[in-house]
Amino acid sequence: MIETLVSFLEHTLIPLGSLGIFLAAIIESVLVPIPSALVLYSSGFLFLSSLSGSAFYLTLFFVVALPAALGATIGSFVIYGLGFFLGKPFFEKWGKWIGISWAEIERVRARFSKGTRDEITLGVLRAIPVIPTSALSALAGVVRMKPLPYAVSTFCGSLVRGIILAFIGGKMGVFYESHMGFINKWEKGFLLVGAALFVGVLFFVIRKKKNVVQ
Repeated sequence: MIETLVSFLEHTLIPLGSLGIFLAAIIESVLVPIPSALVLYSSGFLFLSSLSGSAFYLTLFFVVALPAALGATIGSFVIYGLGFFLGKPFFEKWGKWIGISWAEIERVRARFSKGTRDEITLGVLRAIPVIPTSALSALAGVVRMKPLPYAVSTFCGSLVRGIILAFIGGKMGVFYESHMGFINKWEKGFLLVGAALFVGVLFFVIRKKKNVVQ
């Protein structure tokens, strides 16, 4: 099911442009098992690979990062709401079924700096690509952060995160297009080597089993 949904996001929604990115970001925020950087990497690769100069940066901000940040902020209120209304017991009992364990929330909580406003810390952590955004949303709900400061912090952090990840996706696309022939050439070679190794290992395992039986 998740694989089908990921394929739907990549091949149907995201290619629609800003609206598709916005909707895809909402879905990505609600359904935790979907990789949190999927929409941004894919969008950057798709929309920025053929651009350069000011067109690259304008598209990066207005077509990709801004819609993605709006969608991520709206979608994150689902996880935030679960934390706000159901609290810690919900994640302790049911968290594993939606992909957010209480242990993960505690790890994120440990990153909050003492003496710094929670809203600022939330925005900063939301901007860091390696921090799980779903755990941040859950924690903000559990500690009952007010909705408006939560929304502002989440949007600002998501916007920075979106710019970073979409930029990387776009540059990866530029590299791929510039070296497509070289990549395809070596890709075929790696596939042939991989197939040969697989056959060799399979032959070795079968032969070893025959020797054990004898």
